[in-house]
Amino acid sequence: MTRHLERISQTQLMMGMFFFVFGSHGFLMSPLIEKGSYAAGAGMLLANVIGGVIVWAAVILCRSLPSTSFIDDGHLVLGKWLHYLFMAYLGFFFFHLAAFYVRQFNDFIVQTFLPGTPNAMIAFLITFIIVVAVRAGIEPIFRFAQVFFLFTIFSSLIIPFLLGKDLNFDMSIAFVTHVIKPVLLQSAMYTTPWYADMVVIVFFYHALARQQKTIKSVFAGSLLTTFVFLPFTINIIMRFGPYFSAEMTYSGHELLRSISVADFLENVDPFFISLWFYAVVIKACICFYSATLVAAKVCGLRDYRVLVPAMGFFLFGFSMHMSENASEVYHFLLESWVGYAWVVVLIPVLYLVVAKLRGINQETIHNENY
Repeated sequence: MTRHLERISQTQLMMGMFFFVFGSHGFLMSPLIEKGSYAAGAGMLLANVIGGVIVWAAVILCRSLPSTSFIDDGHLVLGKWLHYLFMAYLGFFFFHLAAFYVRQFNDFIVQTFLPGTPNAMIAFLITFIIVVAVRAGIEPIFRFAQVFFLFTIFSSLIIPFLLGKDLNFDMSIAFVTHVIKPVLLQSAMYTTPWYADMVVIVFFYHALARQQKTIKSVFAGSLLTTFVFLPFTINIIMRFGPYFSAEMTYSGHELLRSISVADFLENVDPFFISLWFYAVVIKACICFYSATLVAAKVCGLRDYRVLVPAMGFFLFGFSMHMSENASEVYHFLLESWVGYAWVVVLIPVLYLVVAKLRGINQETIHNENY
């Protein structure tokens, strides 16, 4: 499915997973605060740990397969047709996820910066970028993630210092006294799939170099995102309060708009939004790449690239017509997406449990073949 020369280093994987989680967290702020209130930050930390365990199970599953390829060898665990069914479901989920982020960012840009621009034009341009990147291959996508990695982390961590006196520091005690266990668990359950969707790694695990360090790289990447967004989430609550923040569709953007450093830096939000767009594109590319791999496997094609243009047209159309308006998209994000995602991210865990019960690993499969 991929070129033999394509190898993703562990450093590239860590940076890629940082942007993969970073891309989704921009949409997570308001729903997370609505679910968790003052426990939102603690819920994010707990979700990072739970999501890391789920991704760990996915990595262990890939290690137990002969070629470490979930697409090619997953049938050894559940059988051919059941594997194809689960693989198609995973492929649709990540295709839907790519379209979902194209639509979300499209609605955000139109509402915030370009109200007079047709939605279809912005969606087409974003989709075109994704198609070109995926057509180039999985390694260039992760190399792309290296370009602004350190710059993105540095820029994100200075946000609290730019806010300065605008924060209500008297509210900080509430992050200790108002962390209620049921609310914390609800917040973590809502946030976990935003980390656990890193199980997408099963589709390109065989393209990784030094695979024994994969779990550390993935967890390091997601943890870096948490360290970036944890103070960001706390700052939103300390700036607007938990109730007003939950009512905003894009509370993170409203926080950035409130930053004013000097006369020449009164509007820094376009700068930070450009970094977020960078992360959204990387996430959508990885999701779209995985969905195209599944489609190529189902169609019996050796090279997924022949399907990329056609899948790109489907991506564009689906993102435009997945809902009537931005309010419906936000409602789906708040009420329905989490249950849908939980079912999907637990599929690799199901494979691993079945493999352990049946005693399937690389050694036993090798002995059966010979």
